[in-house]
Amino acid sequence: DRFVYEFDLRKATGPLLTEPIRDMSSILHNQDEVNQISLRHFHHKATKRKGGKGSGQKKRANQNQNQNQTKLYMATCDDAGTIRVMDAASTRSDVLHHDANAVVVIPTCAFRRGPQKSLELASGGTDCNIRLWDATKPKKPISTFLVKQAVDAEQDGSSTVTRPQVANPPFVYSLDWSESGKLLAAGYGNGDAGVFCVESGSLVQVGLLEGGHASSVASVMFPRFARGNERVVVTAGTDSTILIWDVGMGVVGVESNYNNPRNLFSQSFLSNQGMAMQTGSAISTPAAATDEITRDLQSMMSDKPQVLFGINHTAKVNWVCSTRHPAALFVADTSNDITCYDIPSAQ
Repeated sequence: DRFVYEFDLRKATGPLLTEPIRDMSSILHNQDEVNQISLRHFHHKATKRKGGKGSGQKKRANQNQNQNQTKLYMATCDDAGTIRVMDAASTRSDVLHHDANAVVVIPTCAFRRGPQKSLELASGGTDCNIRLWDATKPKKPISTFLVKQAVDAEQDGSSTVTRPQVANPPFVYSLDWSESGKLLAAGYGNGDAGVFCVESGSLVQVGLLEGGHASSVASVMFPRFARGNERVVVTAGTDSTILIWDVGMGVVGVESNYNNPRNLFSQSFLSNQGMAMQTGSAISTPAAATDEITRDLQSMMSDKPQVLFGINHTAKVNWVCSTRHPAALFVADTSNDITCYDIPSAQ
């Protein structure tokens, strides 16, 4: 539905909270079903202004004091083609029109992380567009990237990837920024995932994770258990497969001095295709990528994207999130359960 509620976990008396402390819907005014919520703490720096003494100077000082503070912002994207943005402590919201005609569904939005000068937000929709916004200037996006039309193996003899997709170019279903805010990952409806950087205010695709999934990528993430290594990306598909990727050193924005992502995980874990996770699900590697991974297992420097390992989940995945210590992956799917996978780290 289009309702958004705030709950206070500190007031919980059991595993389920039934009484919200605030109805955010009357502030956000989403006109259709809400698909995703994104949160971001953003620090506003005061702007120094020249002025004389007196009441005017005191008023400006109070304004600067209000600006020089950290606020929590919320963004909600919906089926009406809009993203609503609000300061969580305010009583008003701004609207970003990803699609002015209100015919495009917006499955995903994500605030940009890192020490950014402006409050930036990315949105992705069924119009196959990824838009970058300054949320404080909602009239038009900073940059728009139209996902390119994919070429199947049947159409291009040089390609070995056959993409299962309904639309071409593919829809954008999931977005996530890296910890530093330098990279943006996007999950596509054809099973691929794009990796972007921002150059002079424009979104530029610098990497493509392709051939890993047999259906749409429902969730994409820079995992916390990678400990800031932005070469590691997780993709989770509606094919019930979760893949952990090394995007490679060839991706712009990933510094060459990053440790090889293989060093984050137990080497015996990476080489043992039959090893079981804590929940009993087996680790596997997509057959198409097995030979390549075997060849590169001893290599400490990878230039191109490749799958590190995969998880055969038991149901279609809707969402994934992670923890740093201990290294774990949480999976929400079409069942009533949430699954936790322990990720074996290098000692």
